[in-house]
Amino acid sequence: MTPAGIADPCFGLVRETDAQLKRSMYNDPMGATTLLTVEQFLQLPEVAGDEHRRFELRNGELVEMGETTPWHNIVRGRFERILGDFTEEAALGMVLSESGVQIDSNNLYRPDLLFWDAPHWASVDLDTSPIQVIPQLVVEVASPSNKTSDLF
Repeated sequence: MTPAGIADPCFGLVRETDAQLKRSMYNDPMGATTLLTVEQFLQLPEVAGDEHRRFELRNGELVEMGETTPWHNIVRGRFERILGDFTEEAALGMVLSESGVQIDSNNLYRPDLLFWDAPHWASVDLDTSPIQVIPQLVVEVASPSNKTSDLF
């Protein structure tokens, strides 16, 4: 572990206390990654403190999502409008964009679009994030910078 007051080579930050260290994503000098649970992930200041940065938790590892392009946002917006309007008119359920969904204790994703049918949506706690109910459909708009492993 990095002693208090020593610069972290991965982030260029100075760690003040062990408590701060536990809340931060940390790589030890050997390159081993500390895996996180969703509960730990949600307490990270990097995740909780900045609405403009997007993070996911994949198999316990903190992953910062890249900035989207205008084209990506246009495509996502069109899908959201078409799917959302159809879903609302037919009273089929709910469509949301980029909402956090907890898959299990080590995975939290923020897909571009999510759909829940009405029975599943009825069990979603609207005051809690991330959403604990698995959606029936997930849409991810592929960008040139995406790796195949990012999408599946």
